[in-house]
Amino acid sequence: MNHTTYLKSLLMAFALGISAMPLYAQQDPTMSIEDCIDFAIKNRNSIKNARFDEAIGKAKNNEVKGLAFPKLSVDGKYQEFIDIPQSFIPGAFFGQPGGFVAVEFTPKYGSNLSSSISQILFDGSVAVALEARKTLMGLYEINTKRSIEQVRMDVSKAYYNVQIAQERLVLLAQTTENIKKLKNDVEAMYKSGLVEKLDVDRMAVTYNNIETEKIKLSNFVELSIQLLKFQMGMPMQQKLAVQKVDEANIKQLAASIDKANFQYENRLDYNLVSTQLNLNKLDAKRYKWAAMPTIVAFGNAGYNYATSEFKNLFGSKYIFSSLWGIQANVPLFDGFQRRNKLKQAEFALEKTKNDLATLSQAIDLEQEQASTNLKNNFLALESQKTNVNLAQSVFDLSKKKYEAGVGSNTEVVQAESALREAQSNYYGALLNVFISKIDLQKSLGLLK
Repeated sequence: MNHTTYLKSLLMAFALGISAMPLYAQQDPTMSIEDCIDFAIKNRNSIKNARFDEAIGKAKNNEVKGLAFPKLSVDGKYQEFIDIPQSFIPGAFFGQPGGFVAVEFTPKYGSNLSSSISQILFDGSVAVALEARKTLMGLYEINTKRSIEQVRMDVSKAYYNVQIAQERLVLLAQTTENIKKLKNDVEAMYKSGLVEKLDVDRMAVTYNNIETEKIKLSNFVELSIQLLKFQMGMPMQQKLAVQKVDEANIKQLAASIDKANFQYENRLDYNLVSTQLNLNKLDAKRYKWAAMPTIVAFGNAGYNYATSEFKNLFGSKYIFSSLWGIQANVPLFDGFQRRNKLKQAEFALEKTKNDLATLSQAIDLEQEQASTNLKNNFLALESQKTNVNLAQSVFDLSKKKYEAGVGSNTEVVQAESALREAQSNYYGALLNVFISKIDLQKSLGLLK
């Protein structure tokens, strides 16, 4: 067998390998990225806990709302003296001058039933607390949205990582089959005395390295799927497969991102600091209003009776009494505590204003970085695509040289290795495009 015949065997092996079905077979159910995100929003414990926090916040708001409602209570009491208390009266009242006589004034048995009601007419702290209810509820809602945003980002990145890892595994599986066929052909030619033992050993080393790399990548794919399940809140034993990468619509990823209508309010972290700013304002207002009087209306009514004989306790007419009134409490001097607390609240308010301004600058920088990274990663993707085409041309040329008898099998194997590396780099660049796209969406507040 001459070099031309050997090359034909080589090319046939590659053709058979390329036309072979991928070794990595997806398992049902196949889920899109939006399917995975929807699943995560329903099942991730972090989102469930955020919604529990929101429910807790709603209950706390209702607790604050209760401060404005009337307070009503009922009190009932029964008492029996084991030893009736006595008082000392001068004995002169009883014809015994010069001493004192112990006299019982309190009946042995007693009972009463009363009710009381109070209503805050004005309290500065309560008024501010009621005003803050909506702001506080908004804070809990923002935290829930932030949890959803974080889950969207985590699931998306994990999903793309699985997609790319699977595509790389498909390529590597095809390459492994190609090299295996080449290895078998070279071994057959060595037995026929057409090639040296060095060629056989070189092919064996190449095959072993690729086989090891394929096993490592296969394990990485499984680990990536497990990570995706974790980000989704899916049980690890449940089957999951992702869709193939849609390379035809890659450039549409950037075009679909709306950067023109950005407002800082689109960012949840900006809304969070803005809400904190409003709470700081209300906190300062609370200390200002604390100097105003507190006015409370109250009322009380009840029945009571006492007797020295138990049988008369529930058979006699009870005495009814009632009252109502208004109580005002005017703070005059508290050792400057309110004034100093007000200063603390005002300083905290100014700090939050500075934080909001700093956050605005950080958001601008984050958007510039994310946009630049996406552009650079698109450039890198185009460059890697060019490298794949060049590597393919080199590989084709090495085949032609070998066919003409001026090349070697080493050159063909090296060209194939370079092609494989270029393809791997291409998919690495593709993953970077996906990741930078998510980062840009996050910087624009589009992952809510």
